[in-house]
Amino acid sequence: MMNSANKIKIKSMEELIESLVEKRNIFRDAFRDVLGKSAIESSLKVIEELISFFESNTLMISKAVADLRKSHGPGFNVKTVEVLLKLRIDLSSDEKKSIV
Repeated sequence: MMNSANKIKIKSMEELIESLVEKRNIFRDAFRDVLGKSAIESSLKVIEELISFFESNTLMISKAVADLRKSHGPGFNVKTVEVLLKLRIDLSSDEKKSIV
């Protein structure tokens, strides 16, 4: 993820969020009959958390980061937060620095 994040071109946050929501819905629909509801929701948790992170305003982004950290443990570190913040083109550099 770290290496490929620089290759991601984002035109708008809305486009990124819409893409994540669309992919989540495609996955949910494709596996609805194969997996149970709880298995699907468990599998989609990371996408839901990313959507929450990208939708969060500057006041709530710390909660989204905490939720990701709680779900993914020590592997979700400051470097991971920095990479995700690079994708937040709607935030200024100062806002990103204050979050880290």
